[in-house]
Amino acid sequence: MKNRIIENRSSAKTFLQTTGSLLFIAGILGYSGKLSMPAYLSYSAAGIGILLTIASAFKK
Repeated sequence: MKNRIIENRSSAKTFLQTTGSLLFIAGILGYSGKLSMPAYLSYSAAGIGILLTIASAFKK
């Protein structure tokens, strides 16, 4: 039972890191004009991506 909880935590951590990096990449692409999205959306996507990646790095 304990091992299953630890596995779920690590998969959630990798999920957070993947989501964070994808949001960050999407924000950069939106800012550089590759994706057609508003500037505030690309800024917030990049910011949320950075925060998610940092938060998942410190969570154990």
